[in-house]
Amino acid sequence: MTEPGVRYWWSGVVAAAALVTIFAVMVVLSFGYPRDARLFPLIVCAAGLCFGIGILIVEIRRRPVIGENSAKLPEFFRSKDATQRWTALMAAPLYGLLLLLTGFYLASGITLVVLPYFLGYRRFWFLVGLAVVTIAVVNVLFSYVMDMSMPKGVLDTWFLETFVYDD
Repeated sequence: MTEPGVRYWWSGVVAAAALVTIFAVMVVLSFGYPRDARLFPLIVCAAGLCFGIGILIVEIRRRPVIGENSAKLPEFFRSKDATQRWTALMAAPLYGLLLLLTGFYLASGITLVVLPYFLGYRRFWFLVGLAVVTIAVVNVLFSYVMDMSMPKGVLDTWFLETFVYDD
C-alpha cells in the first residue's frame, strides 16, 4: 500500500499511453479510407500522436511528488476554476455526441457559443456572431469549394423525414 501523500505518477503514464494507442490506431485505420477522405484524419491523428508522445515522455520522466494534502481530492477538483477545467476536458466528447445527435450546424453553433462562455468569455452576442460567421465560412469552404456534405445528425434526419419531406 502506498503512503497517503504520494501522487500516483503512473496514472499519467497510463493515460498518455492510452492517448498514443488511440491516435496510432486511428492513423493506421485512416489508410483504409479513400485518398481524399484520409487527409483530415491523418492530420488530426498525427498531431494527436505527437502530443500524446510528448505527454508520455513528460509523464515517464516525472517522479512521484509528496504533498501535504494530496491524500484528499487532487488539486484538479479542489481549485476555484474547476468548472473551466471540466468544461475544457469534456468539450470534445460532448461536441462529438452533439454532432451525432444534431448534425454539424447545430452542434457547432452550440459549441462555439457555450464553450467560450463557460471558459470565462462573457461577450455573448459577439460569440453568437463569431459562431455564425465561422459556420458560414466552414460551410462555404467544405460544401461549395470542396464539394463535401456536412454531417447530419440522427435527430436532424428524423426531423426532416418526419416533418419536412413528403413520402
